[in-house]
Amino acid sequence: MNGVNVNPVFADLNNAETLKKGVKKIIKKDVAIPHIEILEKLIEQFQLLDFQALAFPSVQKMRTELKNLAAESEEAKGIRKQIDKLKPNIKHYLILSIENVLNVAKKNRWGICKNQDFIYLFN
Repeated sequence: MNGVNVNPVFADLNNAETLKKGVKKIIKKDVAIPHIEILEKLIEQFQLLDFQALAFPSVQKMRTELKNLAAESEEAKGIRKQIDKLKPNIKHYLILSIENVLNVAKKNRWGICKNQDFIYLFN
């Protein structure tokens, strides 16, 4: 061994307050969060989405190229026209929005499911 000396102190366990604090911590963790509170926390965590860049990954590359060009150059005008042609449709908005909601919920370890016409949130 590397000379590490482990000497735990258990004297605090004889103190009733130490046990009460430990029990309170455990009890608080098991309390369910109301659904409205989960929704509010979920909504607070959303950020603006660039639907065009998410739907068409090539847009980011074109935007980067555009920054390096003179604003009125023919090449810049051509790139702007290409970018303008790439417009997300309603399916892009729906799918990307749902994916974003699921990612935020997953990151927070919140469950979301849909059963028939009802959406359920659980934690």
